[in-house]
Amino acid sequence: MNSFFKSLIILICFLSILWPLGTSAQDPYNSKGWQGIIIQEILPNPVDKDRDKEWIKLYNSSNQEINLKNWVLVDRFGQNHFFVFQKDTWLEDDDYIIMSRSETQITLNNFEEELSLFDPAGELIDQISYINAPAGETLLYSDNSWRWGTKEKTTLQPETPNIVEGIVITLPGDISLQYFFIARDAQQSETIQIYNYKKEFPKLKLGDYIKISGEFSDINNYLRFKISKPEDIEILNHQPPISPLNSSDLNNSLGKLVSISGTIIDKDGKYLILDNEIKLDPSLLTVKPATNDRVKASGIVLTSSKYKYVKILPDYGIKKINKETSNKIIVLSVLSALSLAGLATLKNHFD
Repeated sequence: MNSFFKSLIILICFLSILWPLGTSAQDPYNSKGWQGIIIQEILPNPVDKDRDKEWIKLYNSSNQEINLKNWVLVDRFGQNHFFVFQKDTWLEDDDYIIMSRSETQITLNNFEEELSLFDPAGELIDQISYINAPAGETLLYSDNSWRWGTKEKTTLQPETPNIVEGIVITLPGDISLQYFFIARDAQQSETIQIYNYKKEFPKLKLGDYIKISGEFSDINNYLRFKISKPEDIEILNHQPPISPLNSSDLNNSLGKLVSISGTIIDKDGKYLILDNEIKLDPSLLTVKPATNDRVKASGIVLTSSKYKYVKILPDYGIKKINKETSNKIIVLSVLSALSLAGLATLKNHFD
């Protein structure tokens, strides 16, 4: 880190002491006018030992990949005051990173705190403050407001905490260069996000049954398993890719491969909206369907800060049901016409 940046950090820490504290926990101050990296969720007061359980979640709400290198987190009342991303840490659109207290060395004070996020230019990007954090609850930004009440989650650990096995249902790069998904079985009774912030994975194929060494995140919207190098993944065997589940309930399908159908009635930014209100993300498709098309799409169920949606995967694809149906009707009509013509010919022959 150069001397200029060190001076910048010292200045930030000094200013953080002088900043006025935001409002109370019932109405925490935040500056989320800039749609980029935001502080989305924090756990300041775990039920167990704080050092083992505290975490901060940053989320990329922009439409582009952002490198967090040289970004700075500053807390006003903690012991170490700031954390600098010193290495390349890329977050893609709708991606996030959860950092534990052991990673950042930032102590979130239980009684009074103000946490700020700065970009490399020293601009204040986001900020949150609170008073008297309830034990075991997270402070979550959702639907354009902050709220307490999301209970501290307990990660479901396998019998061997550092080893998981499963079937590859998406490939690295399908959704993010930093992660892909596996399912424990063909019924997708449990899906797990396999994550490496370095974007380093072995060459995989859909249907590969793999064994992974790593560690679970403390908490996540998905069950996330972190690895540090490609060698942490061992391909045990290969089998045909699993079939998407038929689903209309995205709330219970997060991280699963699903197949849904409906008529496209509208668009919302990059999303296509079906008549059953399910949102589709067609950004991976080279040819995108249009409004009024009736489609059957297969993809992975993901979540943004606002809602859950299905990201259509090219490997599983999308079908335009209405055109297929129309073609069948045309073919049947032609066959019917030929049949009638044939009957008329036979009748004329015998007459």
